[in-house]
Amino acid sequence: MKRLILFISIIALTLGGFAQNPELDSLRKRMHETPEVKMFECEMCEAFARYTMLDSARHCLEQSRAKKTPSNEIKIRWELTDASVDIVTNNYEAAKVHYDSAFKIIRTFQPSLRIAQRAYLKVMTHSAFFGDCTYGLGLADEFIQLCKQNEDDSLLMEGLIYKARFLECIDENDSTHLALFERAEMLCLKNPALYGPYYEFLGNYHYYFDRLPKAIEYCLLAENAYKESGDMQRLEGHYLTFSSAYESMSDFERALEYAMIVQPLIDETVDETWDEFYNTLGWIYYRNGEVDSALSAIRRSVLYHQKLTPGNPEIAYPIGNLALIFKQIGELDSAKIYSTQAVALFHKLNHELGVAEAFNNLGLVAMEEGKRDSAILYFELPPHGRRWFRRV
Repeated sequence: MKRLILFISIIALTLGGFAQNPELDSLRKRMHETPEVKMFECEMCEAFARYTMLDSARHCLEQSRAKKTPSNEIKIRWELTDASVDIVTNNYEAAKVHYDSAFKIIRTFQPSLRIAQRAYLKVMTHSAFFGDCTYGLGLADEFIQLCKQNEDDSLLMEGLIYKARFLECIDENDSTHLALFERAEMLCLKNPALYGPYYEFLGNYHYYFDRLPKAIEYCLLAENAYKESGDMQRLEGHYLTFSSAYESMSDFERALEYAMIVQPLIDETVDETWDEFYNTLGWIYYRNGEVDSALSAIRRSVLYHQKLTPGNPEIAYPIGNLALIFKQIGELDSAKIYSTQAVALFHKLNHELGVAEAFNNLGLVAMEEGKRDSAILYFELPPHGRRWFRRV
């Protein structure tokens, strides 16, 4: 199984929605105070998408397109925002239509690297996650050439590692990707400040291919490199990678250790990482046998979804997890309530496995209540999926 560390957040209500969210409030203020600066409204649409406020993102894009004669940069960002909404609702093929439109503009008008890199890095990440490695490989080749032309070694290194990932994904017996690692390392010899990101990218690379001990090895190297360079901002985000890798190895004690390191850093900033972090933290607590702490963390995730991003259907993930825990501890009425909510929310996300797992949980509850006929009806719905709800 291939893995990818990917934190996609995209959220929606309406442009008039009142999320208690400093970033959205700041964007609203700038947009209203300086309506002549078209980019602020574009950034507003992107923020709605990033926070999974889907209705707001769609409404924002509709309004923005209706009243603007846009630059090529704004057109590109519109297409990427449309694609982000499609990704959240698990519609990768629809997202690719918008990707193709964005890259048509990029290839025709050749905008600056600052504009183009946003598209290439975002789409390569999504291509890897959805296993569309042939599509991603073509983009990686283009991105590498663009980085060479602009003499940007940092982005070039990232592009080389993406290309290596796509090559191994297409044919695991093809060893040509190893030469790309050597080229990337040569860039680090030229500029030692790149060693931290280089090791971090390799950690994510091996995590993607489920080589978890190797992923940890490179994560440790990245940690040391960031400490030596004093790059604490990158180090903070890196600890989340550590926690995810140890969690995947079922080393929940170490996963909790790194989650506790990053928790105060997460709490310092009000943003889209809160809800996902506390949902993940709750899972780690649960696997450590700390049920009360698990419930507290996941309820906090639900609260942050409601407070920061009202109307966000990705609240399905912590809601589904509350249903699983309540079933496990015998609180069957609560398990039914949350499972029923999860079914409706996962439907909004087109998340078939999430819907199926919520139905499965309802079936297990019905069995414990002695309602065998009802349980069979739930179990006969589409095959159930994974046992814990995590956002991708």
